[in-house]
Amino acid sequence: MNAPTYAEILSRNRELEQTVSGDPYRIAVVGNATTNLIKEILEYSLRSHGIAAEVQIGNYDNIVQDSYNFRNANAIVVFWELFNLLDGFQGSAPLLPTNDLEGLIAKTEAEIDLVLRNLSIRPLVLFNLFTADIFTYAYPGDLLLDKVASRLNAFAEGRAGRTVRFVDLRRIFMGLGIRNCLDLRQFYSSKSVYKVDFFRAYADHVLPFFLAANGRSRKVLILDCDNTLWKGIIGEDGFDGIEMNPTTADGAVFAEVQRIALSLGKDGVLLGLCSKNNPGDIDEVFGSHPDMQLRAEDLVIKKVGWSNKVSSLKEISQQLNIGLESIVFVDDSQFEVEMVRQQLPEILTLQVPTTISAFPGLLRDHLPCFLTLENTTEDRQKTAMYKQQETRQHLRNEFSSLEDYLASLEQRLTIFVNVDSTSARLAQMCQKTNQFNLTTKRYLEADVRRFLGQSDKLIFAFSLMDRLGDSGITGLSILSLDEALCQADIDVFLMSCRVIGRNVEYAFMDHLLSALQSRQIKKVTARYIATPKNEMARTFFDSCGFSVLTETPSTKEYLLVLECYHPRQLSYIEVVRGG
Repeated sequence: MNAPTYAEILSRNRELEQTVSGDPYRIAVVGNATTNLIKEILEYSLRSHGIAAEVQIGNYDNIVQDSYNFRNANAIVVFWELFNLLDGFQGSAPLLPTNDLEGLIAKTEAEIDLVLRNLSIRPLVLFNLFTADIFTYAYPGDLLLDKVASRLNAFAEGRAGRTVRFVDLRRIFMGLGIRNCLDLRQFYSSKSVYKVDFFRAYADHVLPFFLAANGRSRKVLILDCDNTLWKGIIGEDGFDGIEMNPTTADGAVFAEVQRIALSLGKDGVLLGLCSKNNPGDIDEVFGSHPDMQLRAEDLVIKKVGWSNKVSSLKEISQQLNIGLESIVFVDDSQFEVEMVRQQLPEILTLQVPTTISAFPGLLRDHLPCFLTLENTTEDRQKTAMYKQQETRQHLRNEFSSLEDYLASLEQRLTIFVNVDSTSARLAQMCQKTNQFNLTTKRYLEADVRRFLGQSDKLIFAFSLMDRLGDSGITGLSILSLDEALCQADIDVFLMSCRVIGRNVEYAFMDHLLSALQSRQIKKVTARYIATPKNEMARTFFDSCGFSVLTETPSTKEYLLVLECYHPRQLSYIEVVRGG
């Protein structure tokens, strides 16, 4: 399918502006070059993924002041071009006296430092690395401009806070071809150096950052086996006939595919199988084949048998308690791929290329869809946590009642209040949690840290441990306080899908409301905001005794008078205070 022209982007973007709903996601683009073309392209890119993006372009060559001005933006994009540090710098740099050049570099470093400090409270900052390639790409050595770019980049990287992500424009130049990126005729007339094609490629390149910030990253990689994890068909070629030995041409391809999958698993992506095969054959390969790098302990789920793959993928979604839109599925069969694409379009489905050597590249091209803005301890332990959950599910069948089963788990809920060290994980939950999420606010780590410094905010979180293992930090509530009115508002209340069904949300609510009472809070307001994914949480506040004030198809507003609250007091959940 051909990429849309700029005219088509303008038209489609106007249509999407009318149809994409939700809170506006505001992006400001600041820079010292003309970047007006990016506005509609970036809006179209995000709106095509259901994000109600609004892009505003800052004033030309006014980066420092604009870093003050855009205080309500959800994200800032910085185009700080080397050629415009001084008018005609690309030609005059080698001619400047050393003192003048050093003075210009020092001035620019001071401005970078100021801008990054101004933007440190913004949830997401995309800062394009300086590059001289626009004017030096044909020269085989390093020119003065390249050295200036390297110095400024090192300075910026040393000053950047946790919310800054650096964008290397050289990757876009490499993918598109630098001549296809540049419009030097426009540059000399209006300081607009980049073509539409560049801005379109740039929008594609940075899209994963915005998807991650809005909870749209993929979380699960499900793989077929035959001609996907190895060359050959285990049922026909046998244990010794399949190929994945890294010392052979074809085997090296499949060995690399397995390494890519293992790397994703290490970073917190859940790995699983969906294969039409004899389960015993697959178990034997995973258990004892000498060339197999993926092992059973790397997987959180297996659907191996003769059921159709659409049904199997639905079961995977249900068992892992995640949405279909979180899954990437890889298969070699065109029939299977097309069936999944047609019946489960929410799943990103990839077909193994007919040219096998292109297979690892296909996976690498789609690595950005798994991007997250924070990597936490919970990510690194996620596979083990899901395996513990599977053990809990099997254990559940041994008990005649849910209460007896929950009591057998010996659950311990550790509550954290305004603990700074948890901020990365709390932000990650805001970005990723969809199902048990009452308001689906997508706060980033900078937001959480800002709340921690506000006296009118309280941040409660919990971790959960039982006799089978530690589920990590899996619950969060952010509250706004008005102590003069003796009132609080629940802005965020969410819980990871890993601990759903264990009644810990009620123990958490008991503790949270008790803490508010100790602060002389008399009333608590809350709301449920419906999304396509959080139906299961619709009646949670009702079940806690909150009264409905107003209700629409998409929103329910609540009030709780604290003296009327009846705590659950679940005896089988021990609640302790964390540090």
